[in-house]
Amino acid sequence: MTAAFFVGNWFSTGKFDRATVQLDTLAGYGFELGSESSLELGYTHSIYPHAGSRNSNELFASFIYSNLSLEVFRGLRTGVNKKDWYYNFDYNHPLDNRWSLGVGAGYEHFGDPDEKSKIDYRAGVLYQLNDSSSLSLYFAGATRKHAVDNGIRDNRVILGLDLSF
Repeated sequence: MTAAFFVGNWFSTGKFDRATVQLDTLAGYGFELGSESSLELGYTHSIYPHAGSRNSNELFASFIYSNLSLEVFRGLRTGVNKKDWYYNFDYNHPLDNRWSLGVGAGYEHFGDPDEKSKIDYRAGVLYQLNDSSSLSLYFAGATRKHAVDNGIRDNRVILGLDLSF
């Protein structure tokens, strides 16, 4: 059974109050459960430069089986995301050794009883450039458009680059 510690960073541009970037740092431990399944446990810290009141912390668990993944996140920061739960599901269907189709959906339940839950969704294509990098192009959106954060949950096209070291 293979097991390893990992660290990473994810970022997104957009409008988050006065911040124009979201930086997520993460660390965790992952291990194989079988030939096609694994489990990861970890911690994420989200940073919003120039909008520190939005910074947050989460614990997460990810279960991966073949091309399916299920992630669960639990918010930790009082006044920001404490008691929030986020559940995410993704499926990637390989078309050949470089191209695949991807679909996913998430459900967020907010700890604040005055805040309505939301569902997000995405569908797109992924292209494997080499063993350590890939490109993706997704159409994504969420329920509750225009109701939160000045419309940042509107439908959009997202271009992604994934690098592994």
